[in-house]
Amino acid sequence: LAPGLFVEAEIAGRRVRGAAVIPRAALHEGNRAWVVDAEGQLRGRALEIAQTERTQGVATGGLRSGERVCITPIAGASEGMRVNAREARALLSSARAREPS
Repeated sequence: LAPGLFVEAEIAGRRVRGAAVIPRAALHEGNRAWVVDAEGQLRGRALEIAQTERTQGVATGGLRSGERVCITPIAGASEGMRVNAREARALLSSARAREPS
């Protein structure tokens, strides 16, 4: 590549079994996140983060089967707080339906 020229490239990395890609905004204090357990309660959790990018992180540990990562900031969130969790896809669909055409 000659000096002053740029290229857009995609580099395939290794696959990590059991990894979860989560929004970077869900992380606070570096590697902590609120997760919603099977009973619908918030649990503060330290996650093992293998990699972070501008908009997402890759968690390789700290999540249990059935738990969901809370991606909505909740003022006054506390351990064991009950929440009404919804899938992010459903939230995006309802937001698009409300957009003016």
